[in-house]
Amino acid sequence: MALVTDGYELSIVIKDTGNNATVKKYELTAVTAAAAETDALAIIAVLNPVTEGTISSYRVSHKFQEDDFSFPAAAAIEQKASIVALIDGEAVKTCTEKIPSPDVGIMQGADGEAFNLVDIADTALLAYLLVFQTGGEATISDGEVMGAPLRGKRITVGSRKG
Repeated sequence: MALVTDGYELSIVIKDTGNNATVKKYELTAVTAAAAETDALAIIAVLNPVTEGTISSYRVSHKFQEDDFSFPAAAAIEQKASIVALIDGEAVKTCTEKIPSPDVGIMQGADGEAFNLVDIADTALLAYLLVFQTGGEATISDGEVMGAPLRGKRITVGSRKG
């Protein structure tokens, strides 16, 4: 099992007079990042004259897909580990990171009340949270970085999928 390249996608955000936005997506035929960027600019050039909306932003994405996909044995996407952490440098301001279908290994236990409480000292969880901390690969909203995790619990979000 491996994530393999699955081409490129262009997403264009178009806004109207009332600041309402729509996203138009294109599956690109390009096979390189440079060609995908060239194709994106070509599409934008011919889209602009046919819409009254304003193109406010665009994104070229390199897509990857699992080449040997199989469903997990017991995962429920409606369940999430909701982790509350301080925003780095703040004494009170917090942020929340939600992990879909949390592995039981990041919980305090496999059953009972512990099954619903996140172990904020778990090594795998802390490695994941480093993504959002100073020097990490991503930021939380508004470009801020995450500080120390404070607490976490299992939550369930609504679903109409059955």
